[in-house]
Amino acid sequence: MGVLISTLIPIGLIFLSGFLLQKKQLLDVRSVSGVALYILTPALVFRTFYTTEPDYDVFLIVLFAVIFLIAMLLLNKLLAFIFRWDAPTESGMTLSTAFMNAGNYGAPLILFAFGEEAFAYAVIFMVIQSFS
Repeated sequence: MGVLISTLIPIGLIFLSGFLLQKKQLLDVRSVSGVALYILTPALVFRTFYTTEPDYDVFLIVLFAVIFLIAMLLLNKLLAFIFRWDAPTESGMTLSTAFMNAGNYGAPLILFAFGEEAFAYAVIFMVIQSFS
């Protein structure tokens, strides 16, 4: 129960406050998204890479991310062949399985649940997923 209160409820409150603010007064979502995408995320990535010492764990994360990406691509190709998917269906399945959104919800969840050290690894994984 403690994990629920200390981890998921703060994230839910952030989402709820954004939802209520949008309902109460129209937000310009493009400007908020632009600030997050072009300023806040690069600053977070820079800070994480600047403060995190490369070690064996970082190597394992990079290795896992590459192996996972290749496995998901091969699995999608196999399923597309078996089920005879057309090109748009295969592309949609590839985008939704091989290239995950590991940042918007995953990174704050890792930070609240496991702390700063695990958060650095989550950001590294998020960057690898973004470059794929």
